[in-house]
Amino acid sequence: MRLGVSVLIGVGLAMFLAVFLGPLGGEVRAQGTTDPVFVGAGDIARCNGSGDEATATLLDGIPGTVFTTGDNAYENGSATDFQNCYDPSWGRRSIKDRTMPVPGNHEYFTANATGYFGYFGAAAGDSSKGYYSYDLGDWHVVALNSATSTTSIATMVEWLEQDLAANPTACTLAYFHHPVFSSGKVHNGINTTMKPGWAALYAAGADVVVNGHSHNYERFAPQTANGVADPEQGIRQFIVGTGGGAIHAFGTIQPNSEVRNSGTFGVLKLTLHPSSYDWKFEHVAGKTFTDSGSGQCHDAPTDSDTTAPLVQPPNQEFPSGGTISTTTIPTKLTWSATDEEGSVVGYELQRSTNGGSFTSVSLASATSTTKTLQLSPGSTYQFRVRASDSAGNTSDWSHGTAFVVDAQQENSNAIVSTGSWTQQALTSAYGGGVAYAKARGSAAQFTFTGSDVAWVSSKGPDKGRATVSVDGVIVKTVDLYASTVQSRKMIFSRSDLDPAVSHTVTVQVLGTKNSASSDTRVDLDAFVVLR
Repeated sequence: MRLGVSVLIGVGLAMFLAVFLGPLGGEVRAQGTTDPVFVGAGDIARCNGSGDEATATLLDGIPGTVFTTGDNAYENGSATDFQNCYDPSWGRRSIKDRTMPVPGNHEYFTANATGYFGYFGAAAGDSSKGYYSYDLGDWHVVALNSATSTTSIATMVEWLEQDLAANPTACTLAYFHHPVFSSGKVHNGINTTMKPGWAALYAAGADVVVNGHSHNYERFAPQTANGVADPEQGIRQFIVGTGGGAIHAFGTIQPNSEVRNSGTFGVLKLTLHPSSYDWKFEHVAGKTFTDSGSGQCHDAPTDSDTTAPLVQPPNQEFPSGGTISTTTIPTKLTWSATDEEGSVVGYELQRSTNGGSFTSVSLASATSTTKTLQLSPGSTYQFRVRASDSAGNTSDWSHGTAFVVDAQQENSNAIVSTGSWTQQALTSAYGGGVAYAKARGSAAQFTFTGSDVAWVSSKGPDKGRATVSVDGVIVKTVDLYASTVQSRKMIFSRSDLDPAVSHTVTVQVLGTKNSASSDTRVDLDAFVVLR
């Protein structure tokens, strides 16, 4: 969407002139024209604070187009919050009439951000989207909404790609609330939600991204969507969550972070030249921190990789030789991805339990392709994974099949025993007990449906040998002897079974081995199944 005159009706003549005919003030070019000034911050107005009045005073002395990067009116972005907290400072006419806002998460504490859209009106764009674009001098500027749902963000990124293709200017700037990269203590690390947007901007040759959300000031060196330094074609990010709402400290410092300050309210002033830009952090009265510099606009990468990795969905199985706990079952997830034009540099894994929302699962490293988790019997799980490549492209989520972890103890009706088996209470066993047999030929047959199965037993000095059959065919002979006791071991596991048909696993006692005594035994602790 491009803002037109009809969209700006009611916003004021000053806004119209600022956006379409030139900024309300700027720096004079040698030829006598003016370069537009783009100035603002995010995380702005609280009724019980004075920081927003101090930053509004700065804006009074800086002509140009004003931007906000979200969380404009605390706590809930309601109509009352905007009227009582934002309006007396950043909302006065001399500022509001030249403001081009974006929403933050606090705006959506009020359903559908109606307080925000009602207050800013047409200047905020379509209320069902919250994103729009416009030209400012020689620059194309994109205002994005990072506070909506993942589904809406995917739709927005599609719009963004189309908008950038339709506006191939030499210089491009985007601003939105949630930073992809942040060293803030409260919002630390990489926020993957807007990485697809960053990748689209990078592929189109965008130059600057401005964010809020983390209540401090931070400047990053130009980089790709995966945080790889790229001084030639990367995007420079500014976090300007310093509008007056609060201050956040810093946590783990992220790669490519160049300048940081967590104790100063202020605004970022960008002067947008035809092929370059100047920046300066303007601090409020009584403070001294500032940051300034210049950057050059650049073209899009000539060999831009815009193809996301192809991801294989997560597959689950029991880890060979794994040890179960007394209440949970280890389950191994594996996945992979290929990338035709580059290399896969990171994965994200998420889990849903019993149909609930997907939540992130930590990985040992960004490129890990396996994860073993302790899962609860009786619960339904589903996992999904996505991958990013070296060019900043992120794939869609690839969903694995939903499955249930099932555990049947030694006294289950699904187990039919022949020969001589003895039940024994044992605190070290799964569920507190085992069945064991010593006589050669004694057998236990477990019938089930599922894709994966494992026999859980124990090893030790008094343990013997057994054969394991699957669907009537002997597939393994196991020796349970060990010099020390090892409880709740997955002695045997089998995966890739047809989950639509019934299967049987049979454990049959063979007798002694590696023991001077003939009094050896084979324990049956449990059978576990993925179905």
